[in-house]
Amino acid sequence: MALSCPLPPGGWTTHFNSIPDFCCAKRAFDERGVRNLIDEFKRIFLDHDVQEEYGLIMNHRHFLLEENEILVETLKQDGNISVAFPWRVKDGEAHPTPNSEWDQYNLTRKEFIIPQTWKFDQHGSLIPYEFLASDSPQPEPSRPFVAVLFEVMRQHGVQDALGLRRLDGDRNGEAFEVTPEGRRVSVTTMGSKPDNISGTVGKVLWYFTKDGNTEEAMACTRCGQCVVCCVIM
Repeated sequence: MALSCPLPPGGWTTHFNSIPDFCCAKRAFDERGVRNLIDEFKRIFLDHDVQEEYGLIMNHRHFLLEENEILVETLKQDGNISVAFPWRVKDGEAHPTPNSEWDQYNLTRKEFIIPQTWKFDQHGSLIPYEFLASDSPQPEPSRPFVAVLFEVMRQHGVQDALGLRRLDGDRNGEAFEVTPEGRRVSVTTMGSKPDNISGTVGKVLWYFTKDGNTEEAMACTRCGQCVVCCVIM
């Protein structure tokens, strides 16, 4: 499948692996009080009328990628399951690595791979680190919006901690993501909480409504025998 964006300097693997894992990211996020700053960015989203398209996410990862890999999420046709795992990139095309969940959930290939989650680099450019399989290409965030967002993040010193997330289905009710220990795959089940989710849940995704509310959409926790879980509320 064709990638809809150019390769960043140093490649996606280096960019992805430089992001802290969930536990380290959550600890630093809490210690720095970043959650208390989320509303500082609300007006930017509303002024640029992108509150329906994008939200803010705590930058984090659940496992490492290998050379020339990207993380791609694929939604099942009925929309009840999504599976995210590494794909290998070669000559501008992305191909899924062998994965049992692909066959288990009867996933189908899409025509495009589009950016889903971005992190700012030191120069204020948005670099994608998570991708979504899609039937069609999607527009990138506008440059004026990105420039203002980065400047305000820089003023608050949180440009490394907060990223941008394409909302897509993140507003559509409750969903639960599980990454088993030792596996490089995350399976999200919509509307049905897996039995192995327990422990403290930490929110990692926020979006804004047109009437000025701030909503928490996704949460993560480490539970059981080092199983990483996310919950989309």
